[in-house]
Amino acid sequence: MKRGTKVVILASLTMSLIGAATISTNSFALNETVTAPRKMSKEEINATKQLTGVINNEFGKFVKVSSPKDLPDAETANSVENVNAKTKQIIDPEYGIFLKE
Repeated sequence: MKRGTKVVILASLTMSLIGAATISTNSFALNETVTAPRKMSKEEINATKQLTGVINNEFGKFVKVSSPKDLPDAETANSVENVNAKTKQIIDPEYGIFLKE
């Protein structure tokens, strides 16, 4: 096969692939499940906080539990913002109760 023919075939194949990618991208962009961003209401924010099952931060992984453990105050944070290296339990009125794994 001549070099010129190979170049034409390769160029045609490349253009076909670009066209297919454009079509699939446009199809995805027209998907009606994607909506414009909006602000959440306070109720939605609070519901999301209550549904949080795991908190990961620089001090470790904290998993939601149904009841608190009897731990010293120094190892219990009263909010997510007050977690430190000694924290083994978080009791947050908005998020719930979490224990360090």
